[in-house]
Amino acid sequence: MEHTIGPWYVGMKPGPIVYGGKGSQVADCRGMLPKQECGYNSRLIAAAPDLLEAIEQILHRLEGPNNMQTVLYSDSLHPTDDDKTIVDYLQEVISKATGK
Repeated sequence: MEHTIGPWYVGMKPGPIVYGGKGSQVADCRGMLPKQECGYNSRLIAAAPDLLEAIEQILHRLEGPNNMQTVLYSDSLHPTDDDKTIVDYLQEVISKATGK
């Protein structure tokens, strides 16, 4: 199963509530936290499909013909097999978002 079709947006009446592209409710952020924090959280939730798409596009380009396996975390100037690359990190983030 895929996530709700985007784009997602925040409705403030009676909101903040995040709605999907066909007007379906994605997340109701009312009453859980202070109103300002709910607003911030709802905007972040609404941006999730766009953020996932951006990360997938970046990963696609990094894995492309130039194979830019840039090291993200390293304690030395010489990467080892234990060092996490940007590609590894992006794959982890996509897996977290998609459950795959």
